[in-house]
Amino acid sequence: MSASTTVNLFQAHWRIGTGAPGAPSLDLQTVVSTVTRQIQGGGDITQTTNPPLDVHTIVNGHYSQLGHAVVISLTGMAQPGTGLQNFICHIYLTNGWNQDGIASYRFLNNGKWQDVDNVKATPLHTEQPMTATAPGTTGRTKG
Repeated sequence: MSASTTVNLFQAHWRIGTGAPGAPSLDLQTVVSTVTRQIQGGGDITQTTNPPLDVHTIVNGHYSQLGHAVVISLTGMAQPGTGLQNFICHIYLTNGWNQDGIASYRFLNNGKWQDVDNVKATPLHTEQPMTATAPGTTGRTKG
């Protein structure tokens, strides 16, 4: 016997960029709370040109829902607790969480802000509610 409860959280994972050779690519992995409308997670910005780009950020922010559309605003820091921002991002998902959208973001690299505007935001998974298992149960989740 198992007991599980939906905790109103789900994972959201996107690949953000043009896909063009040498263009920056953002891999953004987050957890979304539908109760507080808060988002937390991490992102890695990479680029294959020389010198290679590898920027990591710890993100948090919020979202708003406008009909089927979702508007996400995130900020990030390279290290938690430093207060030094290295990332700002806005994502617009026209048809909900599981569909492609458009994103613009800024990131700090070697002391200079770089902008990436109006690029494709592609979800890399299907939204799945997370569950919490009651202590002393088998750990199986509803599905």
